[in-house]
Amino acid sequence: MTNEEIKEKYGIEMIGKEMWVWDNEPEDAFFWLVIYKKPENKFPYITIDKDGGADFFKYASETNPNEPRQPQVGDKGYFWDDEESYLCSVIKNIFQDGRPPYYCSLGLWFTNFSHEKQPWMK
Repeated sequence: MTNEEIKEKYGIEMIGKEMWVWDNEPEDAFFWLVIYKKPENKFPYITIDKDGGADFFKYASETNPNEPRQPQVGDKGYFWDDEESYLCSVIKNIFQDGRPPYYCSLGLWFTNFSHEKQPWMK
């Protein structure tokens, strides 16, 4: 049976890989084997441990939600050089040759980038 047939027949999305899972606070996330996702459930991610016990979680991610993400081309976020002004855009390129490293989709260079809005940004 294909994953699409399973989804149509049982209403679940097969996952079958280790992921970070948690319920309310990302700080409580841990790495676990996620078997499938049942989207209509309040806790849609179903995991299994080595003893065959199943647990249900609200959220799942392939990356640890507690580790800062490294900027990558295509990421949307906030660019700035100093704390006087900033711009929200998408990373078009990242350079490491002495010039400001972050080139945004609007054709401008910036020294700093963050996925999250900084406290000084209003």
